[in-house]
Amino acid sequence: MKKIQIISLIFILLFSFSCKKFLDVNHDPNNPEESSVELVFPAGVENTANVFGGSWLILGEIWSQHWTSQPNAPSFQGEDMYDIQAGDYNYDLRGWEYLYTRALMDYEWVKIESHKQENWSFYLMATVMQCYTYQVMVDFFDGIPFSEALQEKVPKFDKGEDIYDSLIVRIDYALSKDLEAETCQSPGTSDLLFNGTMDDWVAFANTLKLKIYLRQRYARPDVAEAGIRALYDAGILFLTKDAAFTEFADESGRDNYCYAAGFRGRVDVCPSKTILDFLQGDDRLNFIFRSPDQPDDGPNTEDVTHYGIYQGDIKNVYSYVTEPKVYSFPQVYALQPVYFITGVESLLLQAEACLI
Repeated sequence: MKKIQIISLIFILLFSFSCKKFLDVNHDPNNPEESSVELVFPAGVENTANVFGGSWLILGEIWSQHWTSQPNAPSFQGEDMYDIQAGDYNYDLRGWEYLYTRALMDYEWVKIESHKQENWSFYLMATVMQCYTYQVMVDFFDGIPFSEALQEKVPKFDKGEDIYDSLIVRIDYALSKDLEAETCQSPGTSDLLFNGTMDDWVAFANTLKLKIYLRQRYARPDVAEAGIRALYDAGILFLTKDAAFTEFADESGRDNYCYAAGFRGRVDVCPSKTILDFLQGDDRLNFIFRSPDQPDDGPNTEDVTHYGIYQGDIKNVYSYVTEPKVYSFPQVYALQPVYFITGVESLLLQAEACLI
């Protein structure tokens, strides 16, 4: 009898342990409960690129009157008519949610962890990308949640100029750290922009500071001039290459965000007559738009005529009775990078600074 009890007890213990392991299904192997800066940082970069290189890029192109919706096309009529509603998925949810609860939060986590570890390489990268993300948002909206953002409370909205000032302070603090310290970790492939070359991140930070000052050239001329002069007096270097996200593949779900939103399978936008008339006879049009007769990626190889429609005239199809039914379309392709600041933009910012 005693032997039977012992055997039964062993069976119960083994069964209980097995059941515990079998029923413990609250751990997702694809989403580890513990992470690291080298995993979280690229996720933040991807989410920034997702918004700025996707729905917000399309909105900016339409509102700049570079693109417009094709007549009666379903996808972007709201953008074309300045009819963006609160709760719109592309801008409120995919925009604000992706940026605040993903990208900006990811950068904040990396900053906190890397600061604890004195891992100044990741601290600089996270600071620059977070400041860049905030800078674009301020350019877009002016006042946004900032000083009380990323906390467990309803944040206040800060003034754009106050945010600009804080971004400069944050960048300067990150630049003051010793990137040669033994505690610094080489980013390697976790750095999706420069593959771990910290000199490029320093140049990116300096170029971002220049951009922030130039944004205030007319609103706060004294602040802008003082900041720009300080940059040049320090003899710093600016970007000479593109700061760009390039992690795309030519397949659905892994392609360029703008291409996936409006160019894979069906193209719902075409050139605005505003830019066509402005650049009439200019060779740059062949690099900006593709003729419907030459659908391959890259510039048109021949002298072609580009066709578009008047901005905001998407409902008035009768205006185009004598026009062709097929329009040119923007040069957007599956592997196209999302550019944060290009080397050419860096030169343009420097040229603009020289005029002050």
